[in-house]
Amino acid sequence: MYTIEKHVNLNPAKDYWLPMAFQDAALLHAFIFCADGHGTISQGRKEGLAAVIHLSKAIQIVNERLRAPVPNITDATIAVVCTFAHTEVRC
Repeated sequence: MYTIEKHVNLNPAKDYWLPMAFQDAALLHAFIFCADGHGTISQGRKEGLAAVIHLSKAIQIVNERLRAPVPNITDATIAVVCTFAHTEVRC
């Protein structure tokens, strides 16, 4: 946990990211993909079918949002893109 979190009683994952993911399907799929990917990659294996399905679903949802006549770009959509960018850098 970051030092400031101890002093202000803040846990971003619990207080911000998880509630947002439970309200946004794309972010939830992205988080599940990352969680699965972390477990398999740390064991030296490639992502399994379940991880790829969650990745594909998250990408599909984001693409639909961006293709809409009026793009639906929310904080959660940006978080999905950042999550994927972080995943690419990590691997």
